[in-house]
Amino acid sequence: LVGLDNCSQLRTLYLGGCSNLRDNAGLGALLAGCARSLEFASFVGCCSLSPAGINSVLREACCFPALRTLILGGCRLEDSTCSAIGQTCPRLMSLDLWNCARITDAGLKGVLSGGAPLEKLNVRECPKVAGPSVLMLALSAHVVALHTLDIAFTGNLDDAQLLPLLQRHCRSL
Repeated sequence: LVGLDNCSQLRTLYLGGCSNLRDNAGLGALLAGCARSLEFASFVGCCSLSPAGINSVLREACCFPALRTLILGGCRLEDSTCSAIGQTCPRLMSLDLWNCARITDAGLKGVLSGGAPLEKLNVRECPKVAGPSVLMLALSAHVVALHTLDIAFTGNLDDAQLLPLLQRHCRSL
């Protein structure tokens, strides 16, 4: 990926399934070159990228002002990665973290702290994401039009945590 750092008009990037993708420096250069224009990025199943490498790539690019959809399902993410997403993707509307088993409620708090107007969130099979995350979503001032939420096979969740979310978003879910 080295040498692809001048893709300033790139809007859609699919690298899903590239399980041997390890070139964090090259990926960082590519994303830094298209950070202002990128609207959709999929890295689903890129399991060889390290959490530290993904964090570095996000921070190297600094900000993704146009990014609306980010798919990281099946990647080895940690809470620090979620915080980096919150800090660098202010307009994110769709986030897929399916099967990112290391993410906890603190990670989701990091995503929400960035103020992105999430409409779609997938944390299916994230066993350390539980009721507190759902409650945070319900109380988040900038999540106003949530229409898709996949929390299947996550951690402990009870009625008291789920009910406020359903009450607030019942017309959009």
